[in-house]
Amino acid sequence: GPAQVDEVTETDHPVRSTELALKNIKRVMALLPNAVQGDKDNVRLQRLYAKTVELWHDHMGHVLSVVGGYRLHYRPLDGSGDPYDPIPWEEQMEALDFLLENAMDAPSWLTEPMFHVKTNYSRHADKVMGHQQFLVMDLIGALRLKRIEHMETRWGEKGLLEAYLIRVQNGLFKELKGHMGQVDP
Repeated sequence: GPAQVDEVTETDHPVRSTELALKNIKRVMALLPNAVQGDKDNVRLQRLYAKTVELWHDHMGHVLSVVGGYRLHYRPLDGSGDPYDPIPWEEQMEALDFLLENAMDAPSWLTEPMFHVKTNYSRHADKVMGHQQFLVMDLIGALRLKRIEHMETRWGEKGLLEAYLIRVQNGLFKELKGHMGQVDP
C-alpha cells in the first residue's frame, strides 16, 4: 500500500499529494532552461530533464500503489485482526482515474517542453513514453490482478476485476472510442 512505497509524504492520500507534486514539477520544468543558462552544451539540461521525468514517474508509482493495494497494520504476533486491509474500492478507482488522466495522458509541459526544440532530435516523448510503458505493465501485471481478484473474494463482490480491466481499457484507448481524431504519442 501507499505506506510501503519508497516515497516520503505527510499524507496517506497519494492522489492529493501527487496533485500538489505535479504543480511543483511543472514549476521545475519551467525553471530548467534558466538553471543551465550559460552551459556550453545541453548535457546538464538533458540530465535534469531525465531526473525530473523520473520524479514524475515515482509520484505516479506512489498513486499506482493504491490500485490493488492494501494497508498494513502492524500488530504483535498474538494480536487479533487481519494485518492487511484492502484499500476501499472507491479510493482505488480514484487513483486509477488519476493515473489514466495524468500518467497515460501526460501533460505536454512534461512530454514536449519548450527546450526540446534545442535538445531533442525527435518530437516523440521517448523518456515519458518509456515510463508510461512500465506503468501500463504494472497496471495489468499478474500480481496486481491477483490482489484485485482476492478482494473480490474477501468482499464477496463479483466483477471487480472485470470492471477494473474495462476501466483500464477504456482509459487507455479513449481516443479510439471518442473519435477524437489524432492520437497523441
